[in-house]
Amino acid sequence: MKTYLYLTTAVAGMMIGGNVWAQCVSTQDCTALGYTETSCSNGNGVKCPFGNKWFCGSSDDTYTENECMVLACNKLGFKYTCSGSNISGGKGISCNGKYTSCNCSSGYKFTNGTCKELQCVSYGSKSIEVEVRLMCVGNNNAYRHAYQSGYPNTKYLESGGITYECSSYLPELSSTVFSSWSECTSTLPYTRGRVICKECTKWELP
Repeated sequence: MKTYLYLTTAVAGMMIGGNVWAQCVSTQDCTALGYTETSCSNGNGVKCPFGNKWFCGSSDDTYTENECMVLACNKLGFKYTCSGSNISGGKGISCNGKYTSCNCSSGYKFTNGTCKELQCVSYGSKSIEVEVRLMCVGNNNAYRHAYQSGYPNTKYLESGGITYECSSYLPELSSTVFSSWSECTSTLPYTRGRVICKECTKWELP
C-alpha cells in the first residue's frame, strides 16, 4: 500500500538547501535541485530530469519513479500543458512535460491557466492614418459592404512594432443593405476613407 507520508518526505528532501525548488524554473543544476546521489541502492528514487543524479527515498517507499515524478511536479506547480487558444508554448523549463506558466499570443496575458485578452487603457502621442476600402458581398439577394482583405477590420492595428487602437474601429460588415449588386458597387467610391489610430502604451486585463 502506498503511503503519502513517504512521498511528502521525498518532496521535502528535494527542497533541501533553502528554497532550492522555488528556483527550479531558472536552473537545470541537478545538485542545486536536490538530486545528489549517483544511484539509489534500494531501487527507489527520482531521477533528475536534467542529468544523471538521483534523489533517493527511504527503503519503505513504494511509488514508482514515474509516479513520484508526476506527484512531485504537480506539488511544485508544474501543472500546465500550455496548449490551447492563444497559447504559444510553455514558459521556462518543463517538469514531466508540464510548465508553471505559458506564453501567450500578442495582446494576451496568461492568468489562471488561460490566456486572456488585454485591453488598451492608455495612449501615447503617436497616431497613424489607415485607409478603408470596401468590397461587395452577396447573401440571399441582399448585398452588403465588407472590408477588403488586407485592410484593418479589427480594433487594434500593428504597424512598425507599435500597437495602435482605432477609435472608430471597423466592424466586419457595414449595416447598409443594397437591393442589387450594381447599387452596392456604385457606392464604393463614396465609402472609402481614412481612420485615425492612436498608439497604445499600456495594456491591462479587463
